[in-house]
Amino acid sequence: MRRIALFLGVLGLVAGTPLANAGERVDVTAMDGVQLIAELDGASGPGVVLVPDAGEDASAWQSAASAVAERGFRVLRLDLRGRGASDGAVDLAAADRDVEGAARYLLGRKIRPLFLVGKGATATAVARVAARVPTAGVVLVGAGGAPEIAAPVLRLESIADPGALSRLTAWLDSLH
Repeated sequence: MRRIALFLGVLGLVAGTPLANAGERVDVTAMDGVQLIAELDGASGPGVVLVPDAGEDASAWQSAASAVAERGFRVLRLDLRGRGASDGAVDLAAADRDVEGAARYLLGRKIRPLFLVGKGATATAVARVAARVPTAGVVLVGAGGAPEIAAPVLRLESIADPGALSRLTAWLDSLH
C-alpha cells in the first residue's frame, strides 16, 4: 500500500500536477495539551482550518474540504476533543483551545496565509482564535452572535448547498 501511494505521489510530481487531495492524518495539540486528530488535504497553498459544529466530527466537512483543496488550499479538517479519534471528553467550552492548536499547527508548518471556518456553535471559538492568531479571513457558517473581529469575515447560512460552497471558494480565492 505504501509503495502504491509513493508511486502515485511521484507520478503526480512527474506529471507536474501534484495530488491535490492526498489526505494526511495529522496529530494536533490543543493549547491545553489535549491530543487531537485532523485530516490535512491539498498539496500546497494557503491554509484553511474547518471546524465542525457541536455534535459533528471532521467528516461533516468532507465535500467542502475536497472543493477547497482543489482550488489550491491546504485544508485541515479537525476533530474537536472527544470527537472522532481525538482524545479528551467532549467540551465545547474548550473549542477555542482546539481551534487555536489547529491554527498554530498550520502556521508551524509554514502554511500561510491562514483562514478559519467555524460552523454553528464553534463559530464563536473561531472568532476568538482569529483575534489571537494571524488570520487572513474567517468564515462563520450558521452562526448567530459571534464576536466582531478585525479579519475579513464571510457569513453563510449553510454550507450544504452548492451555491454556498461556490461563494466560500470564491471568497477564499479573492483574499489570497
